[in-house]
Amino acid sequence: MKRQFDGVKALFFDYGGTLDVPARHWSTVIAEAYEHAGLSVAPHAYREAYVWAERQLGRPGKVDCQSNFAQLLRLKLDIQTAYLRERGALSLSAMAMREKLEQMVAYCDEMVRRNLDMVRPKLELLSRKYALLLVSNFYGNLRAVLQNYDLLVFEGVIESAAEGVRKPNPELWRRALERAGCKPSQAVIVGDSMKNDIAPALELGCTSVWLKGEAWTDEPEPQNESLIVVSSFEEVAQLFGV
Repeated sequence: MKRQFDGVKALFFDYGGTLDVPARHWSTVIAEAYEHAGLSVAPHAYREAYVWAERQLGRPGKVDCQSNFAQLLRLKLDIQTAYLRERGALSLSAMAMREKLEQMVAYCDEMVRRNLDMVRPKLELLSRKYALLLVSNFYGNLRAVLQNYDLLVFEGVIESAAEGVRKPNPELWRRALERAGCKPSQAVIVGDSMKNDIAPALELGCTSVWLKGEAWTDEPEPQNESLIVVSSFEEVAQLFGV
């Protein structure tokens, strides 16, 4: 499956849904965590709570920049479950809810650690051949998350909360090109979202690898010679011969 990428100097990766839980959307992973903790929530109520929590976490200063992933997830789930309890979609007491919340945090944290243990060696090999940069819509604590998971292979981290611009605005990817000192033809972008990752990359003229899996909404596959579609991180690594 190895492809020829003549002249490519840098690989730009999305993080959430691409590296931490490859080809999965976090809404689905967290829904699984609810089930794992024995909590039943109607799909429409869960989706509303998920969106509400994302909006709250996007507020400046809401997330401590030193928070690791477990701490971030605990805050996210606290916001979600409070929203659900206030609307009668969850009926547990605050004490019982705290116990369930910790079960959900442990479930998701363990999943990420397990996935990154598989991804990390491949990224380390790729870093010997290419400059690796991370480009993510995140909450201001991505560097702390990477430190906690010992994922320190990236030469640069371009994070929406720090940059003041969010994907799908291609500006976030353009800044990655500038910091890597690359032309679009010299970089390959890898992401799980057509809207946030692939479409902006193609707009800039970069070759794009779509790690296509679970999605928040239906994402049609465009016909573009600069688009490569895979279904696992293992396939991504194989493209580059590792």
